[in-house]
Amino acid sequence: MVYIKSLICEGFKSFKEKTKINFSKGFTSIVGSNGSGKSNILDAFVFAIGELSGNKMRVNNIKDLICNGGSNGGTPSKYARVDVVFDNSNRNIPIPVESNTVKVSRKIYIDGKGKYFLNDKVITRRELQDILDLAGLLPNSSNLILQGELFRIITMNNNERRGLIEDISGIASYNEKKEKAEKDLAKVEENISRITLLLNELSIQLDSLEKEKDDALKYQDYDIKQKNAENALIVLKLRDFQKQIDRFIVKKETLIKEIQEINYNLLEKRENLSKITVELDKINEEIKKLQTNELKELTLNLNKLKTDIAKKETQKDNFQKEILKLKKNLIDSFKKKEDLEENKKIIQNNLMVKKKEKKEIKEKLHSLKEELYHSEEQTKEFDSKYKGFQENLESLKNDIAEKNEIKSEIKSEIKVLTSKLESSNDKLSNTVMRVDVLNGEIENISQEIKILDSEERNYKEKPDNNISLNDLESNKQNLDLKLKKIQSIINEKHEKLISLKSKIKVIQKLSSNKALEAILRLKNDRELSSKHKISGTIYGTIAQLGKTREEYNTALQIAGGNKFNYIVVENQATAKQCINFLKNNKIGRASFIPLDKIKTNFINYDLNNNEKIIGRAVDLIQFDGLFKKAFEFVFGRTIVVSDIDTASNLDIKARKVTLNGDVVEMSNLMTGGTFKQSMRGGFISQEESKIPKLETELNNLKREEDSYLKKLKNIDKQIALSYKSKISANNELSEVRKNLAVLKDNLLRKEDELKDYNVKIEETKTEIKNIEGKLQTEQLKLKDIDQILSDLMNDENELKSKISLLEDNDFTKKINNLRKKIDELEKDYMHINLEVTKLRTQLEDVINNRESEIESTINNSQEEIKDNTFKLETLKKELVDIETTIKELESELLKKNEVVGQFYSKREELLLSQTKFKAEIEDLKSKIVPKNIKINTLEINLQNIKSQKDEMEENHQIGNEELEKIQNLLSFSKDKLSNIIKECVNIKHQLEPVNMRAIKKYDKIKERYDDLIEKHDIVVDERISILEFIERIELEKKNTFLNTFNGINERFKEIFAKLSPGGEAKLKLENQEDPFAGGVKIIARPGGKKWCLTQSMSGGEKTLTVVALILGIQMAIPSPYYILDEIDAAFDENNANHVASMIKELSEKSQFILITHRDVTMTKTDDLIGVSNVHGLTEVLNLNIREALEQIAQS
Repeated sequence: MVYIKSLICEGFKSFKEKTKINFSKGFTSIVGSNGSGKSNILDAFVFAIGELSGNKMRVNNIKDLICNGGSNGGTPSKYARVDVVFDNSNRNIPIPVESNTVKVSRKIYIDGKGKYFLNDKVITRRELQDILDLAGLLPNSSNLILQGELFRIITMNNNERRGLIEDISGIASYNEKKEKAEKDLAKVEENISRITLLLNELSIQLDSLEKEKDDALKYQDYDIKQKNAENALIVLKLRDFQKQIDRFIVKKETLIKEIQEINYNLLEKRENLSKITVELDKINEEIKKLQTNELKELTLNLNKLKTDIAKKETQKDNFQKEILKLKKNLIDSFKKKEDLEENKKIIQNNLMVKKKEKKEIKEKLHSLKEELYHSEEQTKEFDSKYKGFQENLESLKNDIAEKNEIKSEIKSEIKVLTSKLESSNDKLSNTVMRVDVLNGEIENISQEIKILDSEERNYKEKPDNNISLNDLESNKQNLDLKLKKIQSIINEKHEKLISLKSKIKVIQKLSSNKALEAILRLKNDRELSSKHKISGTIYGTIAQLGKTREEYNTALQIAGGNKFNYIVVENQATAKQCINFLKNNKIGRASFIPLDKIKTNFINYDLNNNEKIIGRAVDLIQFDGLFKKAFEFVFGRTIVVSDIDTASNLDIKARKVTLNGDVVEMSNLMTGGTFKQSMRGGFISQEESKIPKLETELNNLKREEDSYLKKLKNIDKQIALSYKSKISANNELSEVRKNLAVLKDNLLRKEDELKDYNVKIEETKTEIKNIEGKLQTEQLKLKDIDQILSDLMNDENELKSKISLLEDNDFTKKINNLRKKIDELEKDYMHINLEVTKLRTQLEDVINNRESEIESTINNSQEEIKDNTFKLETLKKELVDIETTIKELESELLKKNEVVGQFYSKREELLLSQTKFKAEIEDLKSKIVPKNIKINTLEINLQNIKSQKDEMEENHQIGNEELEKIQNLLSFSKDKLSNIIKECVNIKHQLEPVNMRAIKKYDKIKERYDDLIEKHDIVVDERISILEFIERIELEKKNTFLNTFNGINERFKEIFAKLSPGGEAKLKLENQEDPFAGGVKIIARPGGKKWCLTQSMSGGEKTLTVVALILGIQMAIPSPYYILDEIDAAFDENNANHVASMIKELSEKSQFILITHRDVTMTKTDDLIGVSNVHGLTEVLNLNIREALEQIAQS
């Protein structure tokens, strides 16, 4: 047995010097007066084995454990160290190097840092405590009772007392295992949820990809079929090309022969034409002789006059338009003149006001200067120097004022010139802009003339369509909105349907295992069932045979659990046959409910019409009456309630399940918390029942969608026709020729206007150049004036500073004030004078420039109107004269031509013959040309066909392998092959857009899906294993606790009977079924009194009972050592004797170290350790009683 052999303290609390304390293997008592340091020995022990709480060692701070030097003013220790030496003869302490003794040490320094040692080697606290725990050396509430601990045990409530027994029985490890298992369970649940979510998502992806994959495979097949047909068609086309090449060569040779015959006939016709030409030349000579110069001159004059009349008509129209334009400009000029007069009056009024203000300021200035003059006359006693300064200052001010006036005038002149320059630049800019506009207009008019010429030749009327586009667009918009709404609903329903199907698919996969699938295959396949000699009926699983409302699903899923996969069969024989089938084929395990033998759990509970009690679980499920026994078996002893409070308060011997999935078992075991919907349990049919309705709704919506699509297609056709008609109507041209004439006239007028503006540009540029010269001169003057003013101002400032030195009396201040006022008035005078100058400048600008400019414009316009009117009248007279002359010339020309008429008639006959032969020649030529063209065409076509053939052969190199594939297609016609290609293209088009990657993507996702299903099954099995492990731990924990409890109870009874003769005591669990749901009561009958609880006992009886419990624990679960601090203090002599005797008896098995003041206890002890206090420091004396008695006996 391991025991504490010795304790060595150095610098710890009251132990300054290194002090060794030896302990007996049996019963050791520590004795000494109060305050001598007895309890410090126990504190030293708990300190050494790793206690961190200062309160347990009776200090505020861990650093207070270091010795302070004592009350005599000794030097404080630098550190505190305690060594505990254990006897390890039986090797119970697991250390790397075996030893008969094990030394555990701890050392701390003033800064609070410390170290742990095992056999003088540094070790961590965790490592040290793990070793001590394995050896059973860590203290607990029963083997280490320090000062005050006994009172705490006495005053424990029932639950704390149960905790004490839990601590002793070591079930903390079970709690740790359970906690770890629950954490693992949470992770597994999370993994199940995550995998289920992934499975659901992958199932949806597979459903959506399955069609894409099928379409892609179908697309591939038709693509290969199309390529084979195309290759066959290419081979047939190449053969046709060769046939065409041979045919073209024959045609070309035939045409060459025909051209040779035509050339022979052409030579003969040309000889006849040559004879007629000679005769015509003779007649033309005769006509030439008859025609005089006078006749030619008449014809030329007539043509010239006709041309002149056309030009003059155009000029007349231009003059009329120009006059209208000038009259409009004249009206605008008169309006501008009126506006200018109004502006002029405003400026004159402002000028008069400012002149008046100027006069008033001037008068005030004169008055102040008079006053200043008189004041200066009175100050003649001032020295001539001051007067000279003043005179110079006055002179400077006058010069400055004069120069400022000149500067103002220059600035005004510069402003006027700048204004004129800006006006001229604007005028130039506007003129240039007008020229650019005119150039653009001329170019546009020219383009428009070309366009109208073309349109005049190509114009044709096109019919109009009167269908209203607005109505059609409005109808289309309404249909679009309706279609989008329906399509949105279709998408929503479709997603819901896919989700439901996917969920059912996943549920079916997850809720089944290989054994279950095999049995359900037997159910659905009669031949397979007969083959394996299954005689009775297999109805299906509980999940397949029932359905319930959505709000009950969670509760029933929890209530049914794994029983949802139980298979309902007709009788016990069928169940046996199914089990044998599973065994023989080594498929797995399954549970069966035989309807003829199953014992039901039907109990008719009195539910007291409580609205929070939903009802029996079985009554909330819809199922065929045939399966009533099966559903009673699974759900018969379960009641569904609304919440956990109702479940816990309902006093019915039944399993209670809440709508949220919390459970209260018949044993009152409660399970609850957050419930994640599992895809493994629950009724499938409630989800399946939603599918037909959704599919019907989807079909109806799709029919409605098709209807809207057809209507939209018709409207699109109508809109296209309407737009076509509208475009045609917009292309109609009205009065094209009239517009063309107007455009040509505009072109001539714009060109004349352009010439005038170019002249104005040159004039304006000259004017700008002159103004810029003047402006430069004035700016130079301004610069000179600014320099002069700067110099004068500097002189003025210098004089002012000199004068200020002389101004040292009130009279001078008065003069200075007058001068300041004069200065201010002079500034106001200059300001008002500047404003007057500005107004004069504005007035001059209005009078000299703008007024004269407008007058000039009015006069020019009037002159131009007068001039153009005169030119128009002159032109009209000229037109009348020209028309008269034309009539006279036409009459004279007619008479001259009668003489030449006869020659002309003969010439006409010859010309007809000439024309006939020319026509025949041309006809023959025309026959040659087409034939040459045909030859060229044949040659081109021949080259094209050869080129096409070569290109086709190059682009479509069909190898022997491809030829073998298409041999059966070469017997088809090209039309049939084209139809095959067309069919393939149409089918491919219908399949498009095709996601070719869907094939690989589907296979990849399917592989991942199958992996996840496998992982899900593994994780679910892991979950079941964890739940079973938790259940097993709970059972082991309960058994361990009860075994410990019963053992302690028996020893407690035995010890109490010894300590209290005639008395009895026992421990009692408050909850027999679930000991952890209640506490542990102590019932005792001290000294033959009545049975009572500890609360009703006296102090001594309570202490005796608790000591009996501690000793009972020692007997039931022995600890290597017990360290007890004054547990016998409250006993009378008799009870102290009983306790000491009992400890003496128990010390044969365990080491007891007891602090005591009782003589009776000291007489029972093996070793006595005497403790005394000298100047605040503890001294220790070890005395072995046995050795002492032996020495006394010997002496």
